Amino acid sequence: MNLIRGAIRQPVTVAVGVILILLSGVVALRRIPIQLTPNVEDTIIAVTTRWEGASPEEIEQEIVDPQEEKLQGVANLREMKSSSLQNQGTIRLEFAVGTSKELALREVSDKLREVPEYPDNADEPIIEASDPDNRDYIAWIIFETDDPTFDIRTLQDFAEDRIKPTFERVEGVSEINVLGGRERETQVRFDAVRLAERGVTVSQMLDALRRSNLNISAGEVQEDKRDVRLRLVNQFEDPRQVEQTVIAQTDAGPVRVEDVATVVETFKEPTGFVRSSGKPVIAINAQKEVGVNVMEVMKGLQAAIDDMNAPGGVLEAQARRSNLNGKFSLRQVYDQTVYIDDALQLVQDNILYGGALAILVLLLFLRSVKSSGIIALAIPISIVGAVAAMISIGRTVNVISLAGMAFAIGMVVDNAIVVLENIYRHLEMGKKPMQAAFDGTREVFGAVVAATLTTVVVFVPILMIQDEAGQLFRDISLAIVAAVLLSLAVSVTVIPVCAGRMLKQKKVEPAPEGKQKKGGIPLFRSIPDWIGDFTYWTGGSVVARLVLVVLLTAASVYGTKALLPPSDFLPTGNRNLVFGILMPPPGYNTDQSISLAKRIEASAAPYWEAGKHEPGTPEYEQAKAELPSVPTFNFATMSPGEPVVPPPLVNYFIVSFPGFMFHGGITSEPDRVVDLIPLFQHATRADQAPGVL
Repeated sequence: MNLIRGAIRQPVTVAVGVILILLSGVVALRRIPIQLTPNVEDTIIAVTTRWEGASPEEIEQEIVDPQEEKLQGVANLREMKSSSLQNQGTIRLEFAVGTSKELALREVSDKLREVPEYPDNADEPIIEASDPDNRDYIAWIIFETDDPTFDIRTLQDFAEDRIKPTFERVEGVSEINVLGGRERETQVRFDAVRLAERGVTVSQMLDALRRSNLNISAGEVQEDKRDVRLRLVNQFEDPRQVEQTVIAQTDAGPVRVEDVATVVETFKEPTGFVRSSGKPVIAINAQKEVGVNVMEVMKGLQAAIDDMNAPGGVLEAQARRSNLNGKFSLRQVYDQTVYIDDALQLVQDNILYGGALAILVLLLFLRSVKSSGIIALAIPISIVGAVAAMISIGRTVNVISLAGMAFAIGMVVDNAIVVLENIYRHLEMGKKPMQAAFDGTREVFGAVVAATLTTVVVFVPILMIQDEAGQLFRDISLAIVAAVLLSLAVSVTVIPVCAGRMLKQKKVEPAPEGKQKKGGIPLFRSIPDWIGDFTYWTGGSVVARLVLVVLLTAASVYGTKALLPPSDFLPTGNRNLVFGILMPPPGYNTDQSISLAKRIEASAAPYWEAGKHEPGTPEYEQAKAELPSVPTFNFATMSPGEPVVPPPLVNYFIVSFPGFMFHGGITSEPDRVVDLIPLFQHATRADQAPGVL
């Protein structure tokens, strides 16, 4: 019991320890990474191979199948699946829990080297330690122009060369993707008649272009005392060099590309598109690195957007080069931190409300401001200290860990209540405060330690689970365990110190028989007597005890079954985003997909036009009042429901890839985001989008 005695005799040391815990927690809150959910350490490797101009069948037969044949022998491989699309094939490899990512990357790379060969114009496989099925983008940014005559899609190369590197330099950004543009390319458009007249085949022309467009090492040459390294650099830099390439030597002289073909600088044929509020745009998305503070990353991205949009920035310079009748701009249309802020604020508010309610209950039952204040000290010390403990073991602040702290608020006062009530009992025995604090704490020390350990060991199985579910809910267990253990330390150090100096020795005279002691609220003053009488009654009868146990057990089982909500992996939050997936009929080309997108956009156009006004202004209210209603359908009863008027849209987008489309919307009234679902269903109805699933 030296710990208790030392704490009581050295209150300054205890106070300094409390201050250090609070300071470390405050510092940790400023440094600890903030994100929506905990980091889940899974080992997933993605292998992506591009083959320009190839069909999905060619991708599968020539690239994916040979790769899968070699990769199926990788150690610790749990699941392998692939997808073959136009121009690209992707293989997703999932490894057993605990497999090192570095080891998995090395083994996958070694196995891919065993593939005998790839088609001539196929790119080298790209190996990444990421999940192609789970792209958690923290931001979507639109690159657009206010000049309706300019095709923004032609600036794909500018976005790749100037905008993308700027975003990639933001600290904490792991990947930036640019979608919806058309890359610049040089096309050689041959004339079959002219080829035949000169006796040259298409294969000869292709071989000549490949041989002439090289940048390879030519070995070494010894010159006096030096070794001179040679390199053959003959890559094409302009269309004129392509035109002058010699295909073959004939009796009539050399046959050049310009003799049989026309070389044109143009853009690739689009295989997909991105449209925002009815016009084509280039979309840019961002992913963050694991373990970084998403709030800081978002600030960096927004600062980069402001710099590029500012006068004299790269966008203004590009507008001058493009002779634009207007300006280019970057506009952020999705910000994950808004939802994270709302979710974290909700949990933080619950922590504050829960703490306030806990203190209120203490006041009502203890009927003493001093006693309630002493016990209430356990809440901030335990919760703030738990934050410092979380960062010390490499965890983050997220909805899961904050929820654990919210749950722990009611637990951290339990030990303090037990200790303080026992100290109070010793005071009533006539002991001096310091002696009562020591005796009261020592007497229940074993009980509070046992109670704390029983709470802690409940969460040990969760900490031992290694798969995704265990990692996801590990933070809630760690938060509760850290807070409860800290509350144990507080109850045997801080509580006796405060009680020994703030409470006074009691001289309680026995109350006259049949009369209760006065003080406090009568209702709460009589509760202990009710409980005592009920316990005395049930304890005196075996039948009463059995009936009570059966009734409580039956009520618990029935209540659990009746109140159990539908099961799900994670709850669905009220995120201000409605997302719909469209599966167009097989074989739809880009022009047909654009036509389909325009028909769908026609239904959503009035709502994004209304969303251009500032919420709360007369113009906004007027535009909102003129919005048409859309029909609804009750899937529970399989019957039409009451029509609703969806809220205005801040942004509506539709994106198309070969064989796949999706659209989404963000509203200016987040509380009514669910009302956008009927609008999306109405926009993609059968007569509007025939054959689309």
